[in-house]
Amino acid sequence: WNTNATLLFLDQPLGVGYSTLAAGSPNTASSAENARLMMQVMQALWWGTDDDDKSGGHGGRSSSPLHPELAPDKTQGRPLHIFGHSYGGRTGPALATAWLQGAPPAMADSLAGVILGNALVDVAYQAGPIPDFYWSNGLCSDADRAALAERASWVRQNVSLATDDALIAAGNAFYALLSVAYGGMGPDGGYNVWCDDMRCVQHRRFAFGAYFNSSAVKDSLNMPRNATYQQFLETLMNENADRAVSSLPNLERLLDAGVRVLVYNGVNDAGLGVQGSRQALRALNYSRSAAFRGAELRAWGSWTSRPGDFLLRGNFLSDAAAGQPGTALLTQASVFGVGHFANAGKLDYTR
Repeated sequence: WNTNATLLFLDQPLGVGYSTLAAGSPNTASSAENARLMMQVMQALWWGTDDDDKSGGHGGRSSSPLHPELAPDKTQGRPLHIFGHSYGGRTGPALATAWLQGAPPAMADSLAGVILGNALVDVAYQAGPIPDFYWSNGLCSDADRAALAERASWVRQNVSLATDDALIAAGNAFYALLSVAYGGMGPDGGYNVWCDDMRCVQHRRFAFGAYFNSSAVKDSLNMPRNATYQQFLETLMNENADRAVSSLPNLERLLDAGVRVLVYNGVNDAGLGVQGSRQALRALNYSRSAAFRGAELRAWGSWTSRPGDFLLRGNFLSDAAAGQPGTALLTQASVFGVGHFANAGKLDYTR
């Protein structure tokens, strides 16, 4: 794979996907710690270690990189883009920041962009719009809306306290809000935020584990039969404060370093949706903050209705100067007709 492609998938944090922890190793406690471990992976792939390098658990032993020919190098047309989805809103910016600080200078300079899809960025901002989303789509009663709004307010209050215990409590309360969104509301599975439209159908969130743990899939991926696929790492999400730690400081560092950032959200995502992400991004303080906050909403994609046209489309905001879209540092886009996972259901592009 790595001799024929420059698209690298990393199961992170350690312990999710097919990745495993060595016997006796503690679970990853934070996205910052996870970024340090992921840097060891990329170091082994792209630049190796020398006898004086004590980082990464190499014990000072030198090692040659496994695939130096695929190392990021913008002078050779190989810029690095880091992508994160969902909880990747925590791990992605942390990894990108670690890359700027720890990669060899030429490789660090090759970091061109960070892309975050339906991402967890800052629970204090993203909790607020969730109750109104349910209510405005007729998915909950007035009383339910008030109860959910109280829980969202409690998330914000605990984040403001900034202690580990308060952040853990805030993260768990936010997860409870998401559980309502992604667990479904109603007798037949509830609102389908995972797929493509405004229908009440049974979502298939937990089918991923069964699929990737099947013998046929493991064989096709050359995975040993005893490998176990795990979709979530509850110890990171529930037992530590990481979920409620804001990614905004890392995004500010990246933007001020000239790294371009694209954040997109499916408009049917009730949990990590458009408005919560937009509020969080408008709270950023970086060189073009004022331009982003004052940006006009613009359309992207195909807006025709001819048969066979590809109709994936939406709106976006960016900090680019008028008439110069290619100069944007920060862009937030909404994607019409999709939820948390655009590929969880077959999209109808001809409606």
